Amino acid sequence: MVIVECINVISEGDQSPQYDEAIKILLESESLWEKKFSQDQICRIVSAISNYMAKLGRIDEILTLFEKYDNCCKSANVHCYSEFLRNWTESLIAKGERDTAYNKCCEYIYNTCKGDKRTGDITLYSFRGTSDYVISDIEEQTLSFQLPSKFNDPLDTLLFKWLDFKINAISDDEIKKEFYYLIKRVSEHMRVRCFVKPKDNINQKQLLEVERIHPLMWAHYADSHKGICIQYRFKNEYFIQDSSKLSFRRVKEETYTNDIPNLHESINISDALFTKSKVWEYEDEVRILDFDIDENKDVKLQKNNEDVVIEAIYFGYYCNDRTIEKVSNAVRNTSIK
Repeated sequence: MVIVECINVISEGDQSPQYDEAIKILLESESLWEKKFSQDQICRIVSAISNYMAKLGRIDEILTLFEKYDNCCKSANVHCYSEFLRNWTESLIAKGERDTAYNKCCEYIYNTCKGDKRTGDITLYSFRGTSDYVISDIEEQTLSFQLPSKFNDPLDTLLFKWLDFKINAISDDEIKKEFYYLIKRVSEHMRVRCFVKPKDNINQKQLLEVERIHPLMWAHYADSHKGICIQYRFKNEYFIQDSSKLSFRRVKEETYTNDIPNLHESINISDALFTKSKVWEYEDEVRILDFDIDENKDVKLQKNNEDVVIEAIYFGYYCNDRTIEKVSNAVRNTSIK
């Protein structure tokens, strides 16, 4: 077997009769990897070798390979590099280096969930009640981001339900169990803010965007039409990726489905954060996901800057005079409509 054929063999998994031979050839020809293979392929090679060598207890050699090829593999596609980081994390767990494994898991979640960089501004709407907290958000120009595990729908997001299931169901593989536990710990540094972005509708072009939003949003999220709707403009610069701090802020439209995955199956961690049951489809929800490994509070209160502005505030049909006065006072001497 020649070296370039080994990639196809290891891609078939360890059930292939030539798997062990392919691994040995790759190990013996390591000096040729960067000449013969792409970054994606090197990611797959290191991950396959780590699984093979772990069964032999050769953890130190595995960790050396991960360190050696990390810079090379950072240029691979997201899926390949995520798998690389996952295997690295599991190898650190096997070595007993749990603090380092936690840090590597942070890299894994950052790389897996950061998404594509956004281009262009976006206008989003937020339905709110009439509490002093909401008025303060307007006066102080702040945005609150919530821990997604605190959402009212137990299957939103499915990620946390799936992680709990994995942690409790695994009894024969302590490394896998610890890995899912670390994902849960790291995922608790995610915060979400939910908005609405009306779909383009050729039959409603004569209406304001806020008038094209489903009326149940006023009923369910704006205190039965007694609350308000805030129109925000987010500039492209608001959405960030900072690999040095392992932090990102991304925006994505929610996906609605009737096909809720079986908890026994694997799930895509990033997709799970932006997927809900089809019963919620009327919401046309858009989420901003904020990942900050230094954030530990259930709610992250973020000060607005020039990259996010309130453009307008709309009053619900049953909004009373006192609320209207409070909001009007809060936006006095501003450009907010």
